[in-house]
Amino acid sequence: MVGYVRRRYGCLLGIAGLIAGILLLACPWGEAGEGKLTLRLAYGVTEKSALGRNIEVFAKRVAELTNGQVTVQVFPNSTLLSDTQAIEALQTGTVDLAQNSQYGNAVRPAAVFDLPYLFRDYEHWRKTVHGKPGEMVADEALKVGLHVLGYRIGGWRDVYGSRPIASMADFKGVKIRTIQTPTYVELFKALGAIPTPMAWPEVYLALQQKTVDAAETSLTSMYDAKHHEVSRHVILTHHGLTTNALLISERRWQSLPKNVQDALAKAARETDELQHRHYLEDDAKVVQQLKDAGLTVSSLDQKPFMDLAKTQVYPKLVQDRIDKALLDEVQKQ
Repeated sequence: MVGYVRRRYGCLLGIAGLIAGILLLACPWGEAGEGKLTLRLAYGVTEKSALGRNIEVFAKRVAELTNGQVTVQVFPNSTLLSDTQAIEALQTGTVDLAQNSQYGNAVRPAAVFDLPYLFRDYEHWRKTVHGKPGEMVADEALKVGLHVLGYRIGGWRDVYGSRPIASMADFKGVKIRTIQTPTYVELFKALGAIPTPMAWPEVYLALQQKTVDAAETSLTSMYDAKHHEVSRHVILTHHGLTTNALLISERRWQSLPKNVQDALAKAARETDELQHRHYLEDDAKVVQQLKDAGLTVSSLDQKPFMDLAKTQVYPKLVQDRIDKALLDEVQKQ
């Protein structure tokens, strides 16, 4: 895998992360009193999003299944840690849980799930993460200190911003915010754009100040973060389908009694279908919401993008035996 991950954090986010790290190190396991336990869960989007609403249900179910023994304390919207910081904190044991889309930076084969135009549709994605490919990624995650409790759908990734784009050629020279993973950096490089990896909390201001011309993520996340306020055009590229993982520190997992492990696993299973349903409900109405907000929404012929991805991006990113085996399994689903 290309090991290129460029980190850009704003001053406030960096200070917040430093303070959070100090506090977490001071009390790494979040004990809440005799016989009770608090687990801290960090994630990057808001509590109103499909992912956020699902986390609230997950936390409630954990409390119910443990008769109040375990409290999952939730920190949405990167208020505790950014997505990249959260992965590092899980590995060092300074945070307990995370819902995260950037675990492929640590679990190298998981970046295969980020390959552009990999998934044919939602059903293909579901078969993949619930089948052998999902198991393969979970096994690899354990090797780097991450325990996968489940996978969550982040949604189709599209492009939006201040510039209209009517063809693949129009991407040339466009400065576009990408997620902080190498996959989308390579895709937009191949398109002739200028990919700019950036932490999620920085994107609104970057669009507003024209630091970037465009951004890419799921439209539900874009709308939830109010990026439609600082954008004029949406282009339905559907260039990826984001797979979020619900993760717990393996170190933390091994320290938990069996009944707590069982409760966490059961709560994750029970909320899996619920999150998928929440996302589909939001996705079904977001395009109209964006149009109502005054944005133009256009589609492109995806075939040239698919051909470019598979001839110029895949060879750079899928190189070793494990990556190739995982990609083969995904394509079999």
